[in-house]
Amino acid sequence: MSTVATRITELLSEHGLTRADLARLTNIPYHRINPWFVRENAKPNGADLEAVARVLEVSVSYLIHGGEREMLGPKAWIAATYDQLDPEQQQQLEGFVRFLLSQQNNPGKSRD
Repeated sequence: MSTVATRITELLSEHGLTRADLARLTNIPYHRINPWFVRENAKPNGADLEAVARVLEVSVSYLIHGGEREMLGPKAWIAATYDQLDPEQQQQLEGFVRFLLSQQNNPGKSRD
């Protein structure tokens, strides 16, 4: 197992997730994930690393190089999640954010 796969395994354990959960949450087919853990030379591609990092709330750099964990904060998580939404859901999220800002900027205004 590669060092990337070892880090992913540790993070899965910390999050209480399985490889099957990782496949579901990242939309990466299980048959593409499993070799990372059973073949030394099998490694995730860049897009897969990004998806795994988002789900496991760490940076891609941590998955590749190790060292100190760079946990994704809420702002980074929101940005990464936005990119996973389809265009209609992105518009809904943008509308909700505009609504929240208007409520914050006009706290006494009626919500009718």
